[in-house]
Amino acid sequence: METRPVRHRNGCGAYLTVFLSLSLTVILSVFFALIEGARLGAIRMQAECVADTAAWSVLAEYHRELQQRYDLFYIDTSYMSPNAGLSNTERHLKEYMDKNFEKKGGLLAFREKDFTGLKTQSVAVENARFAADSHLASLRQQIFAYMSADPAGSVMAPVLAKVDKFEGIDWDIEKWRKKKEENDAAMEEMLSRQEEETGTAAEALPEDNPANEADALRIQPALMQTLPGESNISDAKTDVNRLLSHRQIHIGSAREADNSHHYEKAGSLMMDQYIFEKFGRWLNEDPESVLKYQVEYILFGQPSDRDNLEKMAEKLLILREAANCTYIFSDETKKAQADAMAMVLSVIIMTPELQEVIKTAILFGWSYLESVYDVRSLLKGRRVPLMKNESTWQTSLRGIFLPDSQEDDEGEGFSYEDYLRVLLFAEGMDTKGLRMMDLMECEIRNTEGNENFRMDWCMDTYTLHAEVQSSFGYHFEIIKEVSYN
Repeated sequence: METRPVRHRNGCGAYLTVFLSLSLTVILSVFFALIEGARLGAIRMQAECVADTAAWSVLAEYHRELQQRYDLFYIDTSYMSPNAGLSNTERHLKEYMDKNFEKKGGLLAFREKDFTGLKTQSVAVENARFAADSHLASLRQQIFAYMSADPAGSVMAPVLAKVDKFEGIDWDIEKWRKKKEENDAAMEEMLSRQEEETGTAAEALPEDNPANEADALRIQPALMQTLPGESNISDAKTDVNRLLSHRQIHIGSAREADNSHHYEKAGSLMMDQYIFEKFGRWLNEDPESVLKYQVEYILFGQPSDRDNLEKMAEKLLILREAANCTYIFSDETKKAQADAMAMVLSVIIMTPELQEVIKTAILFGWSYLESVYDVRSLLKGRRVPLMKNESTWQTSLRGIFLPDSQEDDEGEGFSYEDYLRVLLFAEGMDTKGLRMMDLMECEIRNTEGNENFRMDWCMDTYTLHAEVQSSFGYHFEIIKEVSYN
């Protein structure tokens, strides 16, 4: 029997195995911790990126017609449907998020679960700011952003100078109307007294005098006085009851955007300049618009072009009569002419004591006829001085009736557009802003697919509140302030 030597094994091999096992456990723990940390970071990044993409994608859905026509950026929350609401925007946001979380490519077996396993749990739109919120703050900020892109000082400085000049005139027509009523009452009283004393009816003034001619004109519509026989007046009209300023307005949160550039709100002059750039008016119509005299609508809010132009003509007659009365009652030459005619008329009717009253009536009639002439000139595109003098007064006492062959100075005075500007400047910001949005609704609804468009459901700022869930057990809440500003 062969005897072999016995070799004793070294214990180092066993120790190495244990060491490697323990090391591998630590390494794998660190490795899996790193993997899970990377997963958590990837989940956070993907959730943020997807939310950002969805939020900006919704902003990219701004209303194209509104932007092209008026350079305003708003999301129409109706999306060309009959029903406007934030639920429509929430649905769009969720669709964008779901699309970006969708698993694509790879083997079919691995499409059910990717590295992050994210899906949208819920999406809500909160703190939405709409166009009519907070006295039109959003609209005015967007107008400021648009108008401030180009220097506007060279345009607005002359306008402000005209406003200052206009406001320096005494336009108190009520003072003159009261004086005319008192004069008419005095004439009636004196004629009645004469009839009682003589027992015969007092003889009326001859028709061929300024007072009677003016009274015959006053009872006619303003456009018949100032645009007689005019056939080019637009007959366009709209149903104002469907427009924003005539219904209950939808209001959002009225909040300011945290990521805003902090644009100021457009003031009256800048708003007016925007209106004159975007909207038509008499003598400068937009042939494609529903209402042609849009600036006149902003001033008077009537349902038809003819009604708005009628209101404008009435306003111009009032302003011109106030200015012309102020001048003519201070002009000694014209008062002397009126006195001479009054003396003749009082002799004709055999009532010399009426001379002073007739003289006052003639001055009022002469002033009104000059005012009609002024408004005719303005509506034809001419200029009329704010305050008349001897050289700029157009009508004469005899042959008084509106000599259309005469021309006003084209280079001096106020034009029709100047009067529009000063009247618009004096109008309240809310009123002209709401009526401006009326016109926007009216025009946008006239385009294909926008029959139910509503400006008060258009938003430019909102908060995205989304919740996302990972199949690996993670849950995230994302809140983002989103705005065009």
